[in-house]
Amino acid sequence: MADALDAMTSTRPYRRPMSMDEVVDEFIRCKGKMFDPVAVDALLKLIERGKLKIPHRLAADPSAPS
Repeated sequence: MADALDAMTSTRPYRRPMSMDEVVDEFIRCKGKMFDPVAVDALLKLIERGKLKIPHRLAADPSAPS
């Protein structure tokens, strides 16, 4: 899941980084199919509580607080 999260939030030559809302939607869509449901729930709790920091998104987002 960490690799998937990194891939989804990174700039790629073929697409823009996904927003956190898009990332959450993708993990929910793939829960129980591509990703373990317990791991998805844990990750979503971290995102919801603001405990997850994605450094490359913060650096690339001009609106992110410094």
